[in-house]
Amino acid sequence: MRSKAIGLAVLGFGSFACGDGADAKTAATAKLCTTTLPPRPPVPAPLPPVAPPAVTHASRIVAQVELELGPIARELETKVPPRLAEERGKPAGVAGHLNYTVDRGPFRASVEHDALVVRTEIRAHAEVCKGKDCYASCAPEGTATVTVPLRLTPDYRFPPSHVAFAFAKGCEVKVLGGLLRIDVTPSIAAEVEPQLRKVERQIDAGLPPLRPQAEKLWTELGKPRALPLGACATVNPRGITEGTIAGTPEALQVRLGLIAYPEIASRACAPAGPTAPLPPLAQDPQMPAEDEVVLGLVSPLADVNIVGGAVTRAAIVQSGDRAQLDVTLHGETCGDATLLAPVEWTEDKSSLRFAAAEVQKQTFPPVIAPSGLALAVPALAASASDANAVVSAQISDVKPMSVVLRNGDVVAYALARGHVAIVQK
Repeated sequence: MRSKAIGLAVLGFGSFACGDGADAKTAATAKLCTTTLPPRPPVPAPLPPVAPPAVTHASRIVAQVELELGPIARELETKVPPRLAEERGKPAGVAGHLNYTVDRGPFRASVEHDALVVRTEIRAHAEVCKGKDCYASCAPEGTATVTVPLRLTPDYRFPPSHVAFAFAKGCEVKVLGGLLRIDVTPSIAAEVEPQLRKVERQIDAGLPPLRPQAEKLWTELGKPRALPLGACATVNPRGITEGTIAGTPEALQVRLGLIAYPEIASRACAPAGPTAPLPPLAQDPQMPAEDEVVLGLVSPLADVNIVGGAVTRAAIVQSGDRAQLDVTLHGETCGDATLLAPVEWTEDKSSLRFAAAEVQKQTFPPVIAPSGLALAVPALAASASDANAVVSAQISDVKPMSVVLRNGDVVAYALARGHVAIVQK
């Protein structure tokens, strides 16, 4: 009866009776302390906090990374000399000997399937000579194709590249007064083949070492980030996944997924602890363009303020998996009461409240209202842009989930769907 009386007093505070004239005037003023609670026994000691349910929903932040192909092709081009092969005096049987040079043209890059493909035109010049007399020449042409797999190994390295080559225009010379025609194309190709293997080694050595960059990124992701108004964002990364690989004639597009447990807390950031080692790179060629992320909105329980209306004082601590509220009421019911209640979202999913009838009207906000995440997250992503890259984010949907108490904090979870985009300048 006591709880019911308190609830009716709080929920009905300020209500009006039906009628008019003197009765309506009397009812317009709420009666205070029509019920006085009996003296309260000592407040029981809070129970030790219990471990909240683990967040089992997979959180994957999808980032679409776009890199210009032009700089990549030019960087590889610097690793391969323009002249691939040159030889003079190579024996050619009855034809005499062969002098030749093989040169490459500019590199052209594209993305095909899961590989970076770089093509270059090959032009050779060959002379057939006897002694000092060079009596025939030709200019065979072909295309060399360099394939660099972009599906990285678990230790963040590029697999070995491969160079393929074929002459599209061969080289035949006439000897013995034109009675015999000799195709010297295979001889030139045989000499070019070892040079192509050398080009593979040069390209592999010129590819950027990605593991140091990944380790640096991993360390940065593990650091808490200070936000305005004394708040703090933590990513809590757990893994990195390489997703789909695509491209346009101008750019390489790689989709990456960061497995994480992100949180935003309404307190200053604590010093960063030791960073866990970089985990092996995982692969998901079917990674979607956006994914769901469980975002924890964290507020200290001691900072929750529900004073207002009929609640004139409130002291709140965690007790087990619920909140223990020591409140003073001053409405139609007056006095002190001790309540034990979990925390829940309000019906409109914009605020939080304690699930006890006596104080359900006393709501309090999370760090960021779910409806505000569509603006807050893009602003947070844009702040990470620098001189080398533009970072943006888009949130397509937000759904409030559960609310738990964790080590004296209120953790309100929201399920956000969206993606991050990183474009090289």
